[in-house]
Amino acid sequence: MSSSSSSTFTTAAFEAELGQLAAQHALRSTADARIADLLDARDALAPLRAEYSLPSAAALQSAVQRKQTSQSQSQSQSQSQSPQTEEASSSLPPPSAQAKVNGDDDNAALYLCGNSLGPQPRRARALVERELGVWASVGVLGHFDHPHGQPWVRSDDAVNRLMADLVGAKPAEVAAMGALTANLHVLLATFYRPSSLGDQSGGGGGGGTPLPRDGSIRRTGSKLRHKIVYEWKAFPSDQYALQSVVRLHGLDPDTSLVALKPRPGEDLLRTDDILATLHTLADEGETAICMLSGIQYYTGQLFDIPLITRTARQLGILVGWDLAHAFGNVPLALHDWDVDFAAWCTYKYGSSGPGGIAGIFVHERWTKGVTAQELPRPAGWYGHNRATRFAMPPQFEAMDGAAGFVSSNPSALDLAVLQGSLETLARAPFLPGARPSSPSASGLKEEEEEADAFSAARAERINASAEPVGFGLIMPVLRAKSLRLTAYLAHLLLLPDFLPSQASARLVTPHDPAQRGSQLCVRIVDSTTSSSSSSSSSSTAHRHINGDKKEGEEQDDDVPPPLSPSSLLARAHRRAEREHALIVDVRAPDVIRLAPLAQYSTFRDVWHAAHALKDALEKELAADGLEQGQGQEQGRGQGTK
Repeated sequence: MSSSSSSTFTTAAFEAELGQLAAQHALRSTADARIADLLDARDALAPLRAEYSLPSAAALQSAVQRKQTSQSQSQSQSQSQSPQTEEASSSLPPPSAQAKVNGDDDNAALYLCGNSLGPQPRRARALVERELGVWASVGVLGHFDHPHGQPWVRSDDAVNRLMADLVGAKPAEVAAMGALTANLHVLLATFYRPSSLGDQSGGGGGGGTPLPRDGSIRRTGSKLRHKIVYEWKAFPSDQYALQSVVRLHGLDPDTSLVALKPRPGEDLLRTDDILATLHTLADEGETAICMLSGIQYYTGQLFDIPLITRTARQLGILVGWDLAHAFGNVPLALHDWDVDFAAWCTYKYGSSGPGGIAGIFVHERWTKGVTAQELPRPAGWYGHNRATRFAMPPQFEAMDGAAGFVSSNPSALDLAVLQGSLETLARAPFLPGARPSSPSASGLKEEEEEADAFSAARAERINASAEPVGFGLIMPVLRAKSLRLTAYLAHLLLLPDFLPSQASARLVTPHDPAQRGSQLCVRIVDSTTSSSSSSSSSSTAHRHINGDKKEGEEQDDDVPPPLSPSSLLARAHRRAEREHALIVDVRAPDVIRLAPLAQYSTFRDVWHAAHALKDALEKELAADGLEQGQGQEQGRGQGTK
């Protein structure tokens, strides 16, 4: 959907490849671990794994022990004796006994949680230590006189060039700043101006049509463009931001926010339904913005960003994207797709550390030749023209492009972490055999040196060019491996009789590789405790995020019941973490998310992760059968090797 690599990769061809490998090496099944080794042997990106400090199995075991000790100390005697409570001494070997717990020489944990927080790049640590050294040696002088040629007043330049490549943008259209939700507030404050009926999607030729100010929006007989379209059950922070933005304009979220909901009985949004809703809303003439997630955090669905953007803009609706789960995960072409604005965090697939600095995109049509007076935005001194910033003039003069939206001085240490991470990813296209032989859409010749790929000179050429920007250099290469990793994980999990049938496991994420990124979301229904847990949480299951609804009113965004620690999913998750050093996350009420990432995951990691989940489910189901006095033989029949 989003790149040529997605369109050329098919599940059928990949599974045929697995079958051929099994036949060539006389293996009985494509689930044989040797298949993973054969796939790893073909991996051109394998050298990148050594560039990351992956959590160790021993450290994870120590963390599990600390957590269990803390929990046992806080529990009452009756709770600690409950048959469904994990005891602190439950067969935990000491960390020193964890050698080769996953069969890997480096004894790394199975880290499939980069969709939540990416592991630490070694280059990031080196750059942070460098900047700490500069701070110690020259202090405030580092802002302008930097011993390594990267003065802090320009420390975001290199980061912006690299981020632009990842999102398919001109470097001037991207800025590293703030945090994701705060950045969404900045962008919505700029682009959400409930206005009279009229085209507000941006003009051609050099600038966006200035948005009307609020002084004229309530004329008698005028329609207000006040509605914002978003996906039902978007990440809560997005919902809170949208609600507050609407309320700040004196409007009601119940009438100004339009949630796109899946059809009854379905988890995923159909593109046709999204487009049909946009057409209906456009006919009403009251919709201002469509703001969706590039990839839905709970289902892992990758939306058709170019088609939705094109349709909305043709209908006069502004388009913004929350790319938290898309940045560094899938190829993007924000400039060529004509996206109005976008924001993302970088600590997931971008490995910028907990709470790392985020990024924004603003299409050049909104800033090129447009002053801050024509397009007002929340302003601050660091978005002021760099040439006169330290002259402290009283009037704001925005820097060109997205940099004009930066309010405050970004942390040089945060930027160093992100720069180190992105420089690590930037190695990918230049590893032997990693890049396809076809010319890149970004215009880089094969014979050009790696050092030139993200240089300031090349950035200036891209900014000045009227040619398509394309998908950049980095993401198409990462995506090619990512498609294979995730398809291999799906292949294993979906094999007949691989996961125990009693778990009722079901893949929520689209089966079509073009409609997903790295993350797979698996729903595990707890048939043994669902009735009790649903009744115990009935008071919270019907609470609307806008507050308690009146009886009989529709509950659009019900809060799911919290994940019970005694549920099958929670227990299997803990067991897989404890016994197999599998680091993944779960989301209430019943989904486990697994995300192998191209830059450091191996196919052997994927094989171990799938079997860790299988083993944990089988053991917990067997324990359920013994405790409940039923299904004992069935539980034993699901035993592990």
